[in-house]
Amino acid sequence: MAHPIRPEKYAAIDNFYTATVYNKGAEVIRMYETLLGREGFRKGMDLYFERHDGSAVTCDDFRAAMQETLLEKDANGRDLTQFERWYLQAGTPTVKATDSWDAETGTYSLTLGQKVPDTPGQVEKLPMQVGLLDRESGKELLSDTVLELTEESKTFELKLEEGATGKPVPSLLRGFSAPVKLEYDYSDEELSLLAAFDTDSFNRWESMQRLGSKAVLDAFAADDVDAFQPDAGFMDAMKRIVQDRVTEDLSLIAYALILPAESTLMQEAKPPIDPTRLHAARNRIRKVIASELKEDLQKRYEELTPPEDEPYVIDGPSASKRRLRNVLLAYLCTSGDAKAAELCGKHFKRAKGMTDKLAAFSCLCNMPDSEEAKEAIEQFLADAKGDANVIDKWFASQARADVDDLMPRVKKLMEHPEFSLKNPNRLRSVVSVFISSPQFHLPDGSGYDFALEMIPKVDALNPQVAARMANGAFRTWRLLDEQRQKMIQERLAKLTQACPWQHVQKTKRL
Repeated sequence: MAHPIRPEKYAAIDNFYTATVYNKGAEVIRMYETLLGREGFRKGMDLYFERHDGSAVTCDDFRAAMQETLLEKDANGRDLTQFERWYLQAGTPTVKATDSWDAETGTYSLTLGQKVPDTPGQVEKLPMQVGLLDRESGKELLSDTVLELTEESKTFELKLEEGATGKPVPSLLRGFSAPVKLEYDYSDEELSLLAAFDTDSFNRWESMQRLGSKAVLDAFAADDVDAFQPDAGFMDAMKRIVQDRVTEDLSLIAYALILPAESTLMQEAKPPIDPTRLHAARNRIRKVIASELKEDLQKRYEELTPPEDEPYVIDGPSASKRRLRNVLLAYLCTSGDAKAAELCGKHFKRAKGMTDKLAAFSCLCNMPDSEEAKEAIEQFLADAKGDANVIDKWFASQARADVDDLMPRVKKLMEHPEFSLKNPNRLRSVVSVFISSPQFHLPDGSGYDFALEMIPKVDALNPQVAARMANGAFRTWRLLDEQRQKMIQERLAKLTQACPWQHVQKTKRL
């Protein structure tokens, strides 16, 4: 499925609606600003509109406006010819970083090497925004510095005047300054330091994601997932995040507390992968966090709970408070017991906006046999008053519930009068949501049989949705264990026979 931002050819124009074209394409645009600065980027944008307003343009026209040529009217004093490779090459570049420290001269040396999969000898022009932190105090020794990597490998020497108590801890790829995979051998202690003290929000979050990935994958590899205990360093880092009353951006704290998604963990785990075991490993880490940090989680949750008569405010800080409070709620409800259901039910009833209401409803869907959940399921649908978007959320929350009997519950949802295969959004809210859940990969293959049943039916109504459904269901099959690979291959073979010839090409590529 790998392809460049600007494909040289295509089978159908609707194939252009991909994460690579849109998301990676946007990151490439943002790299211009990192390389040129805000003023330089704005200067290039002004020139771009001056030249091309009202015209059909290409990526080359945009790049030309951003670079300085021999003509005086061009915008910026940088040669961006090499930058075109971002548009032409498929795959994500990997940047490997190694470093050394000369205590006598106070010089920190950083060596960056890059490689692009399946395109040997080709290198990108990319910005690496870095900072340096003191190993003991966490104090920032070097603020945001942009290093330009234009070769396969290059060493940068950064001179520090004073203040370092030892080899600094690097804060690399600040602000996600380039869409690359970064390889640097951070220790858990270094990641904990970055998570606690880094002034770059992205790297504080990324450090916690790395620690979280390690904890989950260690549990995944353990002999007994249900008895696994994560490292004390990881738990200390989580506790510091929960107890952090200094950071003003509460959204940062909320995101830092969320473990990496299973889709991310699937890319980091070593194949062959049992996705249901990976799900169990992630749940185990969540339960340990919820149990060992229960008092801290409960205290922070109560601090963020507004008085019942407080007006509902729509602004950034208020939204951040709600986001953090809802993340804390999810942890407090991992037990699924009567107290958790009671807390969720109260959260649901007191909600004054969709953010809080949906957060509580999603948690209650994980304990569907509780009286609070049954009441919320009826109330949420009644409150929707026919709003299609809200009803889609009602379906989706139930279709992704973390319950053992999800398959029969999904089939029952499809019998609901509000469900229709002919409504693409409604279809995605149930079927597509289910096939992206861990329960889709049950070892008996029932989830794969469900996809085999549904995709031809959808194909007869909407081939594009059916193709995306097949891709979403099976694109990671090569990462799975041998038994699941075999079952999926059998279903893919049947799909190529069940679907019309002109719509089967994506399935064949899988």
